[in-house]
Amino acid sequence: MKKTFCCSLAVMMCAAAAGCTFSETPPVGEEQIVRVENLRIDNYYVQGKNIQEFDAVPQRVLVVGDNEVETLIELGAASSIVLAAANNDGPFPMKEENARVLETLPRAMNQQLRMEYITRLNPDLIIGHQYCFTRNSLGSTDYWNAHGVRTLVNPSSSQPRRHYITETVAQEMESIRDYGRIFHAEPAAERIVRETYDCIAEINEKARSYPKPRVMLIELMSTFVSYDKSKLAGNMAEQIGAEAIATPAVITFEHIAKEDPDVLMVICSHAEYGSCVAQIHDHPGLQHTKCVQNHRIYSIPLGYTYGPLCHTIDGIKMMAKAFYPGIEIE
Repeated sequence: MKKTFCCSLAVMMCAAAAGCTFSETPPVGEEQIVRVENLRIDNYYVQGKNIQEFDAVPQRVLVVGDNEVETLIELGAASSIVLAAANNDGPFPMKEENARVLETLPRAMNQQLRMEYITRLNPDLIIGHQYCFTRNSLGSTDYWNAHGVRTLVNPSSSQPRRHYITETVAQEMESIRDYGRIFHAEPAAERIVRETYDCIAEINEKARSYPKPRVMLIELMSTFVSYDKSKLAGNMAEQIGAEAIATPAVITFEHIAKEDPDVLMVICSHAEYGSCVAQIHDHPGLQHTKCVQNHRIYSIPLGYTYGPLCHTIDGIKMMAKAFYPGIEIE
């Protein structure tokens, strides 16, 4: 009996020691699962909330969009990307060090993103804008989730011609934090968030003596689309003291003439860059407006206002320089 007790005690002491050969890797617990509240998208439209759970860092990620790709690179998660649909060919490219990383990644054009092609990639996560999830491209988020593929959709990439979801800078920063938690890169994500909020605080401090402008932010598509305070671009403007004029989602030249904004920001895609400003400035029906007479029509790239993620700070800085001439921002 005494011998048995001594043997049992020896085994217990061995198991407690640093070398512990009897230990096993514990199962994934609740505290190790990352839960993210995202969106269900079908044919570009939001269908409701979508809770995504991650019990490990994704290893085969399809990323659609320059900003999404650059944000993952900033977080040090480039090694998880199995395919990047990013061009980096506009007048406001990625940081040089991030562009060099992009060149090492497998890449595709948006036109190649069809369900059959993506299925062969066997991704475990798809990240993209809401427009990616259409019947002619990636289908719905429900389809991929049902097949074991998680999805992350940028909430500020909603249909421009509708104002049915409120988009905010805070929401955009939370998306970055979600990426940080999913890829176990919380410090890098928090650095981006902190720099963005510090920039907003700096602008508001330095702009205290400036009059706060009434602004309109528009994009020239087949019609004029207005990004008022319900859209991210408008919320960015309001974060630094401007008044983003409330408008319908789709407007005309007459709306601009009637509202007579102090500043007009023209959101330009790469294909239209430059010409979109001239179309506004030279329009006969707008020659009486303050923004034309005072030469306060400015362009801003679409990528700084539509799903900007790590480039939110760049859009805010560009707006600040337009709203507050002469302001110096670090």
